[in-house]
Amino acid sequence: MRTIFLAIVYCGLFVPTITRAQDTHIHGFTDFSFVASSHENRQSAFQLGEYVLYVVSNLSDRISFLGETTFEYHDGFEVDVERVAFRYHLNNFFNFEIGKHHTPLGYWNTSYHHGTVLQPTIGRPIMLSFENRGGIMPIHTVGASVWGNLPSGFYYEVMIGNGIGSTERSDNDETKSIALALHKDVTQNLRIGVTSYFDRIEEGLLSFQRNEEGRIPLAASVQQTSVGANTRFKKRSLELLAEVMLVRNSSDINTGVTLAHYVYGGYQLGNLTPYVRFDQLIFDENEPYFLPENVDQFLIGMKYELNFLAVIRTEYQVISSANADNFNRFIIQVALGF
Repeated sequence: MRTIFLAIVYCGLFVPTITRAQDTHIHGFTDFSFVASSHENRQSAFQLGEYVLYVVSNLSDRISFLGETTFEYHDGFEVDVERVAFRYHLNNFFNFEIGKHHTPLGYWNTSYHHGTVLQPTIGRPIMLSFENRGGIMPIHTVGASVWGNLPSGFYYEVMIGNGIGSTERSDNDETKSIALALHKDVTQNLRIGVTSYFDRIEEGLLSFQRNEEGRIPLAASVQQTSVGANTRFKKRSLELLAEVMLVRNSSDINTGVTLAHYVYGGYQLGNLTPYVRFDQLIFDENEPYFLPENVDQFLIGMKYELNFLAVIRTEYQVISSANADNFNRFIIQVALGF
C-alpha cells in the first residue's frame, strides 16, 4: 500500500513538470503557381509547390529538436527529410548540433529554408538551387556543427559532415567535408559575412557533365574548395542582398574555377514590394566536375503581403545559357505559412 501511495505522489509531483518542459510547435508551408514560358518544350501550367512540415520541440532549457520534411512532385510524389537535428544550447558562445542541416554557405541558405513565403523572391538564386533540382552547391549536410557569438561581435559556425555524393547513412570516403562561416552586424543596418567549404569528391562518382547515356563518372578524384562573401543591407523600406562564391575543383587531369553570384534589391511600399534580382554562373572551360555552360538570369517582380504568412508574387524572368537554351517566363505564385 505504501508503495502505491509513493508512486501516486511521484506521478503527481514529477509527470506534470516533465510534460510542461516539452514545448512542441508544428508549422507548415506550401505554395501554388501558374507558369507561362516561351520555352518550346514547356507549356503553361498550374504547379503545386512543396508541402513542408516544420517541427520545433524544446525538450528542456538546453535541449531542442528540429525537423523539416517536404512532400514534392518530380516524376512522382516524393518525401524528403530536409533537416532533422538534435541541438544542445550551452551558452551564447558555444552550441552544438548533430543531424542533417542546411550547410552554412552564406546568408540565403541559412536564413531561408523550404518555406517559400519567407524568402524575398519566388525561387532561390541559381547558385543555391537545391541538389535535387540541379544545384551545384552542397545545400544540405549530414554531420555535426558548433556555433555561437564571439566577444568581438562576430557570429561563427563550424560544420563537419559527410561529403558530396554521400547519403544520410553513409559516406563515400574517409574524407569529411568542412564548412566555416563568419558574419558580423557592422551597423544596425549592415551585415557582412564570409564562408568556405572543403571536400574531396571521389573518382567514379557522377559529375555534372553529360553524354548521351547521362551523367559522366569522374575519371579522377576532385578536391573542391569554395570561398565566398555575403552582405545584407536593410534600412527602413530598402533591402539589398548580395553573395558571391568561387568554387575551385582540382584533379590530376584538370582544374577549374567557377564564379557564382547574385544581387537582389527590393523596396517596400506598404503591402507592396517591387524587386529585382540578377544571377550568374560562370564556369571554367577546364572544369572537371561541373558542366561548363554559363547561365544568366534576370528577374523583376512584385510581392503583395496579405499578411506575414500569406503573400502573392508575380515575376518576369529572362534566362539564358551557353547551350542556347534561352527563354522567358512569367510566374504568379501564392505562398502560405500555417
